Amino acid sequence: MAATAPPIYAKDKDIIPIIDAVDYGRFKNALTLTTKALKKQPTALNLLALKAYCMDRLGSENEAIALCQTVADAKPADDFTLQLLGNVYKAHFMHDRVVALYEPVVASQPKNEELANHLFMALVRTRNFKSTQTLAAKMQKLFKTPKYYFWTVTSLYLQAVAAAPEQRKLLLSLAERMMDKAKDEKKITSFEELQLYLTIYEAQNKYMDAAKLLSSPLGEVCKVELDRQKLSVRFLKLSEQHLTVTDLSRGLLEQNGDDWDACKDYLDCLLGLKEVDAVMFDEELPRCVQLIEQLQKDFSSKRGPFLLELQFKSRIGDGKNLQPIIEKYFSKFGSLAICFEDLLRYLCLISGGKVQPFLKSLEGFIETGDPLESLKRRINFSKIKYYFGFESTTDLDNFVSQMIAAYTNSIPLSKGLEPTERQYGDDFILLGALSLLSKFARSREVNILSEAISILEAGLKRSKYNFHMKLLLLKMYHTLGASQRIVDLAGSLDVKHILHDTISYIFADKLEHIAPFDLSLSIFLKGMTIYSSNEKETPEMLIQAFKFATFSKIPEFLEFYSSLKFSQQRATFARQIARVEIQRRFDNPSSLKDFFSSLDVSLLQSDDKALSSLVDNRDSTLNICWSKDGISAFELISGKESRAEKQEWLAVYGHVILLLRDIIVNEAADKSLEASAVTSQTAVKQPNNNTLLSCVTKLHQAMGTIKSGDYDDQSADIISLLKDNGTLSGHPGSLSTSMEQCFGRVELLVVVSMAIFAMRASMNRSDKRQQGITNLSAAIVAAGNDLKSQISTIFAELRSTSLSLPNNSRARELIDNQWEQDYLKKLRSSWEGCERQLLSVLKTLITLHSKKE
Repeated sequence: MAATAPPIYAKDKDIIPIIDAVDYGRFKNALTLTTKALKKQPTALNLLALKAYCMDRLGSENEAIALCQTVADAKPADDFTLQLLGNVYKAHFMHDRVVALYEPVVASQPKNEELANHLFMALVRTRNFKSTQTLAAKMQKLFKTPKYYFWTVTSLYLQAVAAAPEQRKLLLSLAERMMDKAKDEKKITSFEELQLYLTIYEAQNKYMDAAKLLSSPLGEVCKVELDRQKLSVRFLKLSEQHLTVTDLSRGLLEQNGDDWDACKDYLDCLLGLKEVDAVMFDEELPRCVQLIEQLQKDFSSKRGPFLLELQFKSRIGDGKNLQPIIEKYFSKFGSLAICFEDLLRYLCLISGGKVQPFLKSLEGFIETGDPLESLKRRINFSKIKYYFGFESTTDLDNFVSQMIAAYTNSIPLSKGLEPTERQYGDDFILLGALSLLSKFARSREVNILSEAISILEAGLKRSKYNFHMKLLLLKMYHTLGASQRIVDLAGSLDVKHILHDTISYIFADKLEHIAPFDLSLSIFLKGMTIYSSNEKETPEMLIQAFKFATFSKIPEFLEFYSSLKFSQQRATFARQIARVEIQRRFDNPSSLKDFFSSLDVSLLQSDDKALSSLVDNRDSTLNICWSKDGISAFELISGKESRAEKQEWLAVYGHVILLLRDIIVNEAADKSLEASAVTSQTAVKQPNNNTLLSCVTKLHQAMGTIKSGDYDDQSADIISLLKDNGTLSGHPGSLSTSMEQCFGRVELLVVVSMAIFAMRASMNRSDKRQQGITNLSAAIVAAGNDLKSQISTIFAELRSTSLSLPNNSRARELIDNQWEQDYLKKLRSSWEGCERQLLSVLKTLITLHSKKE
């Protein structure tokens, strides 16, 4: 057999002009030069790799990847060509291909340390830690470099994290033995290497061994003694060495009385001591009291010692005599913005007839002679007053008036603040709005919501960067169906990076029901950018952690990567995008098929395993909860959505979209998918979702039998479901719910229509089975005409809803008549846009089904 010809490479002088063009971002010019050079050397691998790289940067991704594979099949061995191919593959997250690229080269050049490093990092990107362990061990044996030894240990640990219990035990034991050997051979020279050792001990619950390691001479690699002490306290606490921890924590507090971690450790272990040695606990109590008194003297300006006293009394005492301590804390720190949050957990211990005397006592600490400090104290006092609630609607209304008056009086004090700073009296506005929301939650009268909106908008006019005001407004505008204002406010939040995952739910959830398709789609697509960034950037962060031996960061990066990859918000966005695209493209079969063909079905999996693996990263700390009953601001506006309800929604729309995809792209029916859809349907309680899933499941069954010739006509059942879908009804307390109902009904007809068109395209025109589809078309036309009438009625009801402010509203002191007129005009404009969009879709549907075939 003839020998394989060796790879051909262009000379450096031929590729330097191309590289210069690439470096300056002139990819068209670089591609032209490469094409010209390839005419002379058509098989030069480095030129072909350059061409693929330029094509990729110019948007010809498929052609670039195909050309990369051609070059890869020729087994290139030079670093330049390999890196070019690797860059293209990495840009498209094809990390397995990068591994396949380097494996044969490393095998043929085992002593090339640089290539071995490239392969190792490629394996890290795939998170194949068994392979990284094997390779790192070979590199350590061959190149005798200590870092490769610790790469091996880290790889063992990372395998153990994801392993079954027995395998985990074995892997951790092996990792521990390797670290023991490194200790004996004095290879552990950095704090990061010591932390790796401690992490392995912790993973095996060997907390005392970790504590002993820190107290040994090896612990001295931790150069910051305070960090070393805190680590020791952590492991001793985990090993329930209560007396030792109380002594160590006391020492830390004597150095820094404001060390809250030390405060918590001290009290936790004091309580732990009570469980194991009551005598020792009784002896320690007086020392604790003395410590608190001494800390309050030595660190009198710090909050820590005074919070420690509150914790001590509430956890170890009976909690009944906290009032004087709370009053002392308020008198000392009442002007701090954090004061209310500090006291929040203890206020529940004051109840009944003690509340009013307590409030009266606190009120005596408000005035200090300094207007600004008095203002700040009044804010915290008002929050405490709001926390305990109001006995009557009159009391609540009076409180709202007081908050508006207090805000108005605070305005002069805020003169001179930077535009980016919050006004000093902003929290008065928030308290007034929250009080109105409490009233709205009981009555669901939307003019009360308008009143809350008006005072928040007035506050936002002066405090343009107050995110709490914006978040409350976003939720309220969503309830009113004011899509344009939602988009404007969401844009002003300037959401970036991880915030797309953690706070987008506040303004993006259910936005597709009320917003124009283009607006909602742009928000969903923008929100998805964090997930592609995660796929691209987090593996590179992992690589940097290995390179620079920051082993403690590696588990954090992996957890971060996993939390975004399996984010619940990502799954939500994927379904929302599909729902909008279906409505936008339903009348263009070619465009619709392209969309479904390119759909990433992994994001739509809706079986129990897939849904249970989703991570809820939503930031709930932004949701104000200042009331004793624990009901948050968002719950006052739109109620509380349980995790079960969210998973039901994800399950329904995941199944619907996947089944619809099978129908549209005309693939073989997936029986397991169909079965899981039926199972999911029985678990879902929303009527609209039941109807939608039932119809799509039946259409999927019918589509699967068309080609077999044994057509299962489901048209009668589907027509019955369409007829039984009920009549639309308005929801005065939540206008967006009315709009959501309208959207859901239109969506149902659109989805059934798409399936009808796909099935019709799969049949011969003379096929007798066409009759069932013809009947379905007629049913769509009838349902569409009926729905048009119902939607017009619903939106007429919306327009007649009273949204004007009450005549006696104190909010009128903050806004003028022009603002109210503009507000009402914008609301009605949003509703008209939504109505127009829905009716336009229905008109197109009816026209398509009315055409004679």
